[in-house]
Amino acid sequence: MYAVLLLFLAGALTLSGAPCCSIEVHVANASSQPLAGAQVRTGIIESRTDLQGDAVLRVDSPGPHTVEASHHGFQTLRQTIDAAPSK
Repeated sequence: MYAVLLLFLAGALTLSGAPCCSIEVHVANASSQPLAGAQVRTGIIESRTDLQGDAVLRVDSPGPHTVEASHHGFQTLRQTIDAAPSK
């Protein structure tokens, strides 16, 4: 049996030169407690969450990105976000 992993994505991205955009990710367990050390990725870009369950993925282009979050003992979750640079 696996515990539930919650994945929250920020809808807004910011311009940061190259790469163009940042996707902010927050990962928590079923009790809404931050989950440190979760692997988050989109394509070949990956990171790990910090003690607050937060991570940032810097992507090269706007548009749809499928973000995956995984952690040992939890179900892997995937969510697609339509990323666009802020104006």
